[in-house]
Amino acid sequence: MITTEELSRLTHIPLKTLQGAMRQKGIPEEKKKITPEESRSILDGLSLSFKQKSITIAALKGGIGKTFLSSNLAIRLSMMGARVLIVDLDPEACATNSLLSQEQVESEEKKTILEVCKNLCTFEEAIWPTKYPLLDIMPSSLRVAKTERIVNLKNPKTLLRKSIEQCSYDFVFFELPPSFSTLSAAAYLASDEIIIPCTPNIHSLESVDLTVEAISEVAQEFECHHLEFKIILNMFNPKRTASQDTLTILRDEHADLLLPFCIPESADIQNAINSGLSVFEHRSKPQVREAIDLLVGSICSLKIGERSPHTSIPLTIPLEGDKSATEISATLQ
Repeated sequence: MITTEELSRLTHIPLKTLQGAMRQKGIPEEKKKITPEESRSILDGLSLSFKQKSITIAALKGGIGKTFLSSNLAIRLSMMGARVLIVDLDPEACATNSLLSQEQVESEEKKTILEVCKNLCTFEEAIWPTKYPLLDIMPSSLRVAKTERIVNLKNPKTLLRKSIEQCSYDFVFFELPPSFSTLSAAAYLASDEIIIPCTPNIHSLESVDLTVEAISEVAQEFECHHLEFKIILNMFNPKRTASQDTLTILRDEHADLLLPFCIPESADIQNAINSGLSVFEHRSKPQVREAIDLLVGSICSLKIGERSPHTSIPLTIPLEGDKSATEISATLQ
């Protein structure tokens, strides 16, 4: 659930406008927290919808927080009323295990991208609801590692993109292993944005360059010129020399790609992961939640008139084309 104040801040919709939409939808104004379905209903009443986008949190290195970032972004967007899908293509299935119930994880009826590629089920039939409303997942398992043998001669440009374009989700996140393959190339080419996390160490810095180079090469080979790269500094501690050195190098070498905020180093993040919760459910420090909200704002846009046929409540916010959901106002320390 999300507070109306948080929804107002993230969408730039004045609180009074949201409260007016709540009245029309029969949602009590005094309600402090609203469900994802209510958030979506409120935006519908304002004739607002999310600009559809596919995103990959990518890096050719493990242990830098890809699953944490994609899962928390997906959960937060669903709290705002967006319909979100995570396509888990990582055989380790960390996102699957954290977002599905134990019964779902152990179910023999669970389908993965392997079954889709074998034509044993459709793309839609492999999608399962998670424990979070409006957030679905195509689960993974160790057998997904077999998929490469099936798809290695296929065109990665069309392998996933058509299915993603035909689905009705506002946001799609691809969860990938820290390696390059035909399947991961297909995910990159089906994405609108590639977000590359970097942690404060030399190996992570090297992986940033390798990741950008590898994805750029496959995008050029298959004439996909729409990809947008972003780099986020994760596990940042301003008191540590390694963090400051990494920040300096990223500013010098990737100033045009580096996002102007970072994800702070915090024990709360690992505690939330260990508890199977997002940072918005766990009692995490405000700085952690605010950093994820800034990342949400960097990828999320609203547009007018997609889902509702008319504007039932006068808008008091200027929306010209796409409106960034959150201004990135934080500065790096």
